[in-house]
Amino acid sequence: MDGTAPRRRAPGLPPAGDGTWPGSSLLGSLTAPARGRLLALGAVRRYEADHVLMREGERTAFVLVLLHGVVKATGRAPDGRNALLAVRMGGDLVGEFAAADGGPRSATVTTCGDVVARAVGREEFLACTRDDPGIAHAVNAAVVAKLRAANTHRVDFTGCDAATRLARVLHQIVRPCPARRNPPCRRCCAGSAGRE
Repeated sequence: MDGTAPRRRAPGLPPAGDGTWPGSSLLGSLTAPARGRLLALGAVRRYEADHVLMREGERTAFVLVLLHGVVKATGRAPDGRNALLAVRMGGDLVGEFAAADGGPRSATVTTCGDVVARAVGREEFLACTRDDPGIAHAVNAAVVAKLRAANTHRVDFTGCDAATRLARVLHQIVRPCPARRNPPCRRCCAGSAGRE
């Protein structure tokens, strides 16, 4: 990758217009005016299933505001297997860690079906968070929620069997939300249970 946002577009995906996102997502937590300002940034991109959006260790710093679809974030385990770190859906933000600190990507993000997102460059994203305290607060709250979920995931991984871990991920995924039309692929779910 050359450091710019990926440009692959998939034909036949749903339109990238307005959606309804859960209140727990970044887009769902914003007021309508703030959401409009965030959604005015960058450009709409469409991706097909199994497309790598960001690769662990690469030095890119754009963010993706997910409008529709499901992605998985994975990390490379010492034994060479991919470990599922998180599943993100329409309304969520991915790539903000590298945008915030300029460091390498901490995970590989791959589509689990058709995805529509807004790709926003680092400088444009940081300027938006500097200029709009409401958006900055919502991004900070979303990062804290991700860290809390990561802690829960760590505890689940060490304290629960695979069936319980899978049930908890499925519960998170199937919460009713019009923006979440496509369920994640079988590999996303299997990875959450400690198998991929």
